[in-house]
Amino acid sequence: MTEKTYGRWTTDARGKSTKRFVAIEPADKAVTCTCGRPDCHRAKLLPFREHIAELYRTIWQLNDEQLHVSESCDWSSVLYGLRMAASIDDVEADTGYVEDALVFALCEPSIDYERGQSEMASKYVAAASIFNFLWLAYEAAVGATAPGELRRLAREARLGERGRRLLEARPEMSARFRGVNDLANLALLHCRKGGLMLDRCARIEQRFADQGLVTAAELCREFRNFLYHGEDEVPHHEDWGDPVTSRCRIFRFYSVSRLVLYLIQAMCWIAVEGGDRVVEHDAGSEDLTAREVLQRLQFR
Repeated sequence: MTEKTYGRWTTDARGKSTKRFVAIEPADKAVTCTCGRPDCHRAKLLPFREHIAELYRTIWQLNDEQLHVSESCDWSSVLYGLRMAASIDDVEADTGYVEDALVFALCEPSIDYERGQSEMASKYVAAASIFNFLWLAYEAAVGATAPGELRRLAREARLGERGRRLLEARPEMSARFRGVNDLANLALLHCRKGGLMLDRCARIEQRFADQGLVTAAELCREFRNFLYHGEDEVPHHEDWGDPVTSRCRIFRFYSVSRLVLYLIQAMCWIAVEGGDRVVEHDAGSEDLTAREVLQRLQFR
């Protein structure tokens, strides 16, 4: 076959090979907005990996300068999760590894199908791995924040619930983190359109609709539980399944992951000591406090 239809590489008529896809490509496509409005927060977001890196550097700086986010924790576990999430730039999965080699020797359509499935598996594994590292960082952040509050939830390791409850006790915070409502609504849309978690989405919309960071925290918790209990599935390639479902089943990892980053910023905002002190940053010449940096680091 002169030109490959599917697979990691495409070979043209002259024999030149180019990489056809990178597994983390959906990371930025998931939240792209083309509305053109000057006040669109999604259009101002940093690229996904840069957002993670900027949050890592901010927390590292706060910790390094002894602006302790917790007396009992230096947030090293948070930094570890963020570092690992940002480190993933591509993944390759081969779903045909378990198949009988004769299947591919005798049937060209089977080869194309398996390559398409491997592409989706690569994108799924990349997205799931990144989300899991970010969730690790978020749980560590929740555990390090406000140690005097909700001690029972901390002892029982119910950190997803504890994070939401900390934010419920501070409803005014959502207004400080611009764009979180829009992202939460987008993530809910992806979760619904991706299927398999309609009941979870309905519960969130019934109880936590339009509550900003609180909605984000509950959606992230439900999505993590949905994955943990094995309720998700790798989508079919768009050419063999419903295109909307296929896209959203990957996109929701990244729209929810963006919310997790917001939540880590919010936990740090709650916990940071000396939050009203001006700190060094890379956002131009404007003097910003630690809390102001945490509120806006996700934007260009």
